[in-house]
Formats: sequence, C-alpha cells, structure tokens
Amino acid sequence: MSIPPPRPAPGLCLEARRKLSGPVINIEMTLISVLLGVCMFPLMESATPLVRTLRFEYWPYIAASLLFIMWLWTSVIIHALTFVGWPVDMGHYLLYINGALLVGIQMHFLADSVAWFGLLVAQLAGVLAIYLYDLRLVRRRMSPAKGTEATLLAATGRRQMRGLRLTVISLVSAFISAALVLLTPATLLGGQLHVVLGLAWVGWLLFWLADSIRTFNPLRELVFLNAAAELCKEEEDISRVRDEVEQNTGVHQSRL
Repeated sequence: MSIPPPRPAPGLCLEARRKLSGPVINIEMTLISVLLGVCMFPLMESATPLVRTLRFEYWPYIAASLLFIMWLWTSVIIHALTFVGWPVDMGHYLLYINGALLVGIQMHFLADSVAWFGLLVAQLAGVLAIYLYDLRLVRRRMSPAKGTEATLLAATGRRQMRGLRLTVISLVSAFISAALVLLTPATLLGGQLHVVLGLAWVGWLLFWLADSIRTFNPLRELVFLNAAAELCKEEEDISRVRDEVEQNTGVHQSRL
C-alpha cells in the first residue's frame, strides 16, 4: 500500500501556488494574443474591399465586429488579473478556442447580413457558456480563499453575474435581429434597412465594452492589495522558518 507524500508547510504551498500561477497567466496572455490575431486577420481581409469600394451599408458590421473583438480581448485580460491562476483549468481555454473559431468565421461574412447575425447568435451562445463556466470556476476558488483574495473573488463573482445578464440580453437581441433579417429580407435587405440593425449593434457593443472597463476599475485596487498580501505572507513564512532554524541551532549548540 503506497503512502501519500507528506503535505508541505502552508507557506511552501502558498509559494508553490504563486509560482505556478505565473506560467498559467502567461498561457492565458499568449492564448488571447494568438486568438486576437486569428480574429483580426479575417476582419482586415474582409473589410478591405468593402472600405475600398465605399460599401457604406456594411461599415457598421465592420465597426461592430471590431468592437466585439476589443470587448473579448478586454474580458480575457481582466480574467487573467482577477481569478485565473493555479490550478490550471483546461475547459476554460477550450471554450475560448471554440469562441475564437466562431468569431473568425463570422468575420468572413461582413457583406452577408443573414449569415453575420446567425453567427452572432452562435457566438453569443458560446460567450454565455464561457460566463457560466467561469462563474463556477470563481465560486470554486472562493471556498478556500481568505482575506483580500476572498474579497477580490467575491467582487469578481458579482462582476461575472453582471456580465452574464448582459450576455443574455445580447443573445436575445441577436436572435431577434437574425429572425428579422431572415424573415423579412425584402424590407431589411432590399431596402438597406439592415443598416439600422448594424448601427444599433455598434451602439450596444460600444456600451458593453465601456461597461466592461468601468466595472473593472473598482477591482484594480483589490488586485494590487491581493498581490501585496501574498508577498506579505511569503515574507512572514520566510521569517518564521528563519526563526525556527535559529532556535533549533541554539538548542543544538547548548546541548554541546
């Protein structure tokens, strides 16, 4: 029967977790940088002829697509700063990859309103899955958390809930937009009234991006305080180990 290895001291566990969280955050940053390129390249490729030929009716879709990519990038950066860390969660990254695939495909349909709105529905359904998954991840990490870390995770959970509600609103709105374009093509597509829908989505995504940045501002100080608290704990553990070593050395010398 195998004997489990001894549990390291709490201070060593904290230090190990802190050091392992660094590579995890680097993975998160690298992944979003790659996925950003995957999304931006087809957007530039599809938008260039529409801009060159002055197809103004499709420019709102270019702006909306860019705003969505900016919102996605901002959200992932905020996730990396607030709750991403060790232990690594593969499902979190796999959902991002699936989402980036849908965004990249959607960028090829800037001049096809039916396909663009249809892919927007699928895309927002993927975002909803990410929010639900990440909210569960935040709650799981809240159970052992204490002090500043617990406060940060609680604030992050509230922010995730707000993002979840906005995602549901966006998903319902995208479904209605797709249904209108699909069921009334003569009115919306023939009469170029689909531009109104495109402009409405530009306004909504601009609000969503601004809201994402605004709701992160109160968390900045908590992120800093949490990092400072971890450093303080590390210094306390080092001091405690040093004192124990000195005491043991003094006892040994007195016996000699």
